[in-house]
Amino acid sequence: MSDSDTHSLKWNPAVALQITTPYSTDVFCMGRARRHGNARCRVRIHESAREKAFGLLEEMSVKSPSEANNFLRKLAQQLLCDDWHRDQEDDLVAEWTEIVEPITAAHRHAEKWKRKNERLERKLAEREDKIARY
Repeated sequence: MSDSDTHSLKWNPAVALQITTPYSTDVFCMGRARRHGNARCRVRIHESAREKAFGLLEEMSVKSPSEANNFLRKLAQQLLCDDWHRDQEDDLVAEWTEIVEPITAAHRHAEKWKRKNERLERKLAEREDKIARY
């Protein structure tokens, strides 16, 4: 992603969904080892699946969080190991949906205030123009 693209980032789904940290490219299976206290699986995701997942995450990051649900199932399919946790896809999508809902609400609220601020700035500029003309 280029520097100009980072200006259009709306959120960081990789961090929000607890897939990876901002400074890591290692990705482990998102499945839960139920026999081990629901601990996160330690199987590394294969490079091809990881690259597909990062592509989806990049695409998600420039869209509103409200559009995340369109990506969650595809993302889960890339981030669950075939050997142990493929059957947890529905659970993972449900978990992520719960994470995304408040982010979506906060994003909508922020966008509302951003639009209101832009309207006020336009009004202020119009008034300043009027004053300058007198």
